[in-house]
Amino acid sequence: MNLIPTVTAQELEYWKAAGTTFTLLDIREEGDWRDGHLGGAIHIPISSLEFYATKLIPNKEQLVVPYCNVGRTSVLAAEILYKLGYKKIMHLEGGYQDAKDIIL
Repeated sequence: MNLIPTVTAQELEYWKAAGTTFTLLDIREEGDWRDGHLGGAIHIPISSLEFYATKLIPNKEQLVVPYCNVGRTSVLAAEILYKLGYKKIMHLEGGYQDAKDIIL
C-alpha cells in the first residue's frame, strides 16, 4: 500500500454526527492512552497491533482510522492493517495533538 488516505478530525466529527460506522484506533503506547485519548477510540499499541487487531477489530470491511500522537506512526499502522487484510483504512491527519480538542 503506497498511499494511505488521510482524514481530518473535522471530517471524523462530521461522520460521527452523520452516523457513519468506523473504528477509531489509538495506536499509542499505554502511558499516552492513559494521559488522554479521543472519544470512542479503542486502544491497541502499535507494538501489539499485528497480534490483537483481528481479535479487537474482526470486521475487515469496516473503515479503520488509526491515530498516533502527531500522525506519522499511524501511516505505519495503516500499512500493518492493510497487510492483515483490512480493506478500508485512513489515517488521522495530525494525530491526537490536532484532534484532541475536536473529537471528544
